[in-house]
Amino acid sequence: MYDFRTMALPEFEYQPLGPREIRIIDLHPGEPGDDLMVSISSAPLHSGQHVAVSYVWGSEERPHRINAAYATKIKGVGGDPNRFTTRVATHPTSFLRITENLRSLLVNIRRKELYISLWIDAISINQADTTEKTAQVKMMREIYYSATQTVLYIGEADDESPSAFRTIEILHMMKDWPDEKLPLNLREVAHLQGPDDTPRQPQPEDYAAENPWRPFINLFNRPWFTRTWIVQEIVLSPRGLLACGPDLLLPWDTLVAACQVIRRSKIAELDNQRPKISLALWMEPLRQFWKTSRSRPISAISADANKTASQRHILTVLKHVRNYDATDFRDKIFALHGFTTHGAALGLEVDYSVSLTELYTRVAMAYSTCTSTTQPLAFLSLVDQSYYVPDLPSWVADWRRPWRVNPIALKTATPPIRGASRWEGTKRTAVRFPSLTKPVSLPLRVSIPGCRAVVIRAVDEVKCPDWEARSHAAEINRFPEPYPTTHLSYDEAFVRAVNPRAPVDYQLEGHPRQDTFWGFKAGLARGKRRDRPVYRADIERSARTGVVHLITVFSEEVGNCIPLVKNEGDVRGETEPRYTQSQLYEKLPFHYGLQGSLPEQEDEVLNRNWFISEDGFMGLVPQLARKEDVVVHLFGGVPLYVLREKEDGVWGFLGEAFVYGLMDGEVEFDMDEGRVENFVIE
Repeated sequence: MYDFRTMALPEFEYQPLGPREIRIIDLHPGEPGDDLMVSISSAPLHSGQHVAVSYVWGSEERPHRINAAYATKIKGVGGDPNRFTTRVATHPTSFLRITENLRSLLVNIRRKELYISLWIDAISINQADTTEKTAQVKMMREIYYSATQTVLYIGEADDESPSAFRTIEILHMMKDWPDEKLPLNLREVAHLQGPDDTPRQPQPEDYAAENPWRPFINLFNRPWFTRTWIVQEIVLSPRGLLACGPDLLLPWDTLVAACQVIRRSKIAELDNQRPKISLALWMEPLRQFWKTSRSRPISAISADANKTASQRHILTVLKHVRNYDATDFRDKIFALHGFTTHGAALGLEVDYSVSLTELYTRVAMAYSTCTSTTQPLAFLSLVDQSYYVPDLPSWVADWRRPWRVNPIALKTATPPIRGASRWEGTKRTAVRFPSLTKPVSLPLRVSIPGCRAVVIRAVDEVKCPDWEARSHAAEINRFPEPYPTTHLSYDEAFVRAVNPRAPVDYQLEGHPRQDTFWGFKAGLARGKRRDRPVYRADIERSARTGVVHLITVFSEEVGNCIPLVKNEGDVRGETEPRYTQSQLYEKLPFHYGLQGSLPEQEDEVLNRNWFISEDGFMGLVPQLARKEDVVVHLFGGVPLYVLREKEDGVWGFLGEAFVYGLMDGEVEFDMDEGRVENFVIE
């Protein structure tokens, strides 16, 4: 090979591409240690001459140089003036600057004797030319769709990589096994050779002795599996080949089959492990749609397209990839265009001249458009801590940040979260979005009608190891029983307020409410006294005896039954229980007292705090919420929302709120129209 390291070569200059053209990178063969050399040429988009590449960009610094030259184009192949071939360059005429990760990729896929024709976005696209970049990204679907295959390069191999690849291959061989024959733990897998259960002696290097899952989990924890772009690169590719280092290769189909075996066998749950296999699983219907569309008639494709329409909608996929990374955060949206629908129609077309502020604001507006008849304020439920983000309105989701909370609006199938807005409230929705005139600048304000519900008196953590030192009981003990608008005592209401999915026994607890929400609020203003609660002991006695009208309550503090009387003041009565932190937490699932647990266990409490309002309502609010923030009802909203007044008539948006007792249309029922106001949020 030539050694041009001492030659003073100029930096490579890109020549413009013609319409529907792409750049092909021919990687020259070489021995380990040889300089990297590429020949660059343009080719028609559907020439079918390239292998596409997927890898992690990593740092944008480009400390490495590779030799480069333009290939010679030879026309008239086979006597056809429209066909051509290329002749690779024999020596470099310039150099290209590349990143550390790209150098690793090229070194590891280079072969000793073969030229490899590649399409690599970092080189094939002139990254300094915004116009070209926009045009090429719009063609990404066809670039990957027309590639002969896609190399999915996940990085350098380490000592555990061979074990991880062998695990995947063995699990793949079980894909046709019946469920009852699948292994119960991963250690069993090490002793299996194939579908006939032929045993083999496991090798010492096969699995980490202390944890056979470690190599597998570490493989899925590699940065490549968190890239937004990989979804398109996998879904559209005719054949995906997972590559690790120079020698470890695995078809993507094999990885998918292994993940499906893990899901079917439940060995991850049985081994108390959490491998990140969801990526391969949720993408599979999309991948199969594009894979089978290559060889089927149009009628069959159309029928299947209707079945997968919701899965292929750009906003559906966007929620799946929120936790993924991108070097340019606009690519969190642009990277989805090649294989999803509705992007252009919703104003989300690929355009790198559009600022991130404008693009993410358009996403919020697109969500409102698509959910206008069912959940017109669904875009607000995607917001998590945008309040302090300097380049976005507080009501716009920051797609640069991963999910930290489970949106309440996306979990409305079971009580007590049927929806703060009933049908009448949804019909009253009137969202007025700002006009996005270029150049877009802040503030961008949205106007939504609604009413104020409650004002926050105090907030505190609810899921924490030092729960005994928290203030929940002290705050609750300030208020008279029962919990507002219910017959529940405050300790029972506390469970409902911080664990919304706790099962409810309506035979025992389905007693009618004492007051409507507004009747209760009016009663406070008139000094109306509250009936004491019916405690669980009385409820159970009612179920046994059939007596509906209960006249006593049981107090553990005094140890006997107390006649049902009205509270004489606006604070907890002398004979009413004084709760302790232990009494409150003994009714909660055990993981509320831990520092960490599985997100699916936590549901709505994940990264939210408990609050109590000035009139005694409790629930969950964003961690940003504080005393004097206002919980509001916005027409069309499934949950309630927390706002903070920034200046007279202008509010900042903090996030969703769950308020026990107000999640089933109570705020809208019998509401005085004089309480309705337009909330201007920026």
